[in-house]
Amino acid sequence: MGWNRAVRAVAAFGLVLLLAACGGAAGSRPPGGLELSGIRAVELGAFDDAGVTDSGIYTVRGTTILGRSPGGEQRWTIQRAGSAPDRQRTTALPFSDVLLVRWTNSPGFVAYSAETGAELWSTAADLWWESGIEEGRVVLRDPATNRPRWTADPARWGCAPPFTEDDLSVLLTREVALLRCPTRFAQDGTGLDLAVAAFDRLTGAELWARTFTGTDTVVVDSSDTLTLKSDAERVFLALRSGEELGRQAVGEKSRYRFARPGGTALIMDSSVLAQNTEMRFVEPDGGVRWTAPLDAGEEVLMSTESPDGVLLATLRPRGGARDDGSLVAYDLRTGERTHLAGPRPTARGEEPALAMPVAQTARLHAAPWGVLVPGADGRAAVIPSG
Repeated sequence: MGWNRAVRAVAAFGLVLLLAACGGAAGSRPPGGLELSGIRAVELGAFDDAGVTDSGIYTVRGTTILGRSPGGEQRWTIQRAGSAPDRQRTTALPFSDVLLVRWTNSPGFVAYSAETGAELWSTAADLWWESGIEEGRVVLRDPATNRPRWTADPARWGCAPPFTEDDLSVLLTREVALLRCPTRFAQDGTGLDLAVAAFDRLTGAELWARTFTGTDTVVVDSSDTLTLKSDAERVFLALRSGEELGRQAVGEKSRYRFARPGGTALIMDSSVLAQNTEMRFVEPDGGVRWTAPLDAGEEVLMSTESPDGVLLATLRPRGGARDDGSLVAYDLRTGERTHLAGPRPTARGEEPALAMPVAQTARLHAAPWGVLVPGADGRAAVIPSG
């Protein structure tokens, strides 16, 4: 499964994007909205890499990892004699205040408290995972201790053996763990009649369970919504209760669908950005909440790190340079656009709240306290949660 197996929750939110959007671990995004007017520059010093945890910011430079508050104040330092952190295999674990570090010249991983920098545990294993299948059982581990929180027997929900990660998956959000598995197989090996069971992520208490017929597929496409897709329609279910939120015919002509909480979605007609003249925000039943024009002279790319109450996107003049980029926000209620950061006003004359260029390919970093925005000029900014 590779390194991404350690952060399995990330995949749950990327399965329905038909066009790659800039951003990272959408599942870690702030649970509410953002205080857009509160965007401010933060001083992180020089760094090779940066990311966020539930309690703050971390940076990697050379042989040192620094932990900082959301405002940029230094809290702790981690170093290891004769070694350096592997930037490609150092990550904050989703939904927990734990930093997992692979050190060069050392096997396995070391877990640290992202709040204090204290070492929590270590393992010589080449891979680490929070959720998965172990000896035929579903296992969810506590990132703070590396011990199982709870286990469950997939046979209870009719999952067809063998119980392997090729056929059985556990997807995580901050509150829910979702088990998906086929209850039988066709002669060609295709999984059929999918069983889905939702659990409280921390306790393992079952929340609800259902079995879907045929080759219907199920994805977690936002922090609170599960989508069941058949040949004819999409059905949106509340992730924690399993209650139906709405349904849509699959026959829509759009090529780009960015799912949002509650069965809503941002729709564009083409996967080629230059071919779109507008974007539409639609309700679970397909009704249009608002429409926003897309200027011919701009390229707009949505971020998967957008919190529930706003859409974040990078914007640059079409054909512009890397340093010409901006960060904008669309209000989910109205479609109103706010220019948060950029080197100059947009083509519409929108002044940036913060004079800092943002590359179109910038990876935003979301946490419960807000969003870290890397600038194209080596600086960084924070948008606090509202």
